Amino acid sequence: MFEKIVEIAQNYLEEDMTITRDTRVIQDMELSSMELFSFISDIEQECNISISESQIQKIKTIGDIVDIAEA
Repeated sequence: MFEKIVEIAQNYLEEDMTITRDTRVIQDMELSSMELFSFISDIEQECNISISESQIQKIKTIGDIVDIAEA
């Protein structure tokens, strides 16, 4: 699941960067609120999962997304 989420994340980066579980979605990836919404939507579609609004509000890192997707 981590690899799939990293692959999706790469589409939102302007520069090459190494993504780890500790990569912060807003600060490190520099996603705007709209980009974050689109990123989460792409993850939901690609991974066939649903992420609630309350879960989205708790997302800080790629690892948080992986944990939600694997739950």
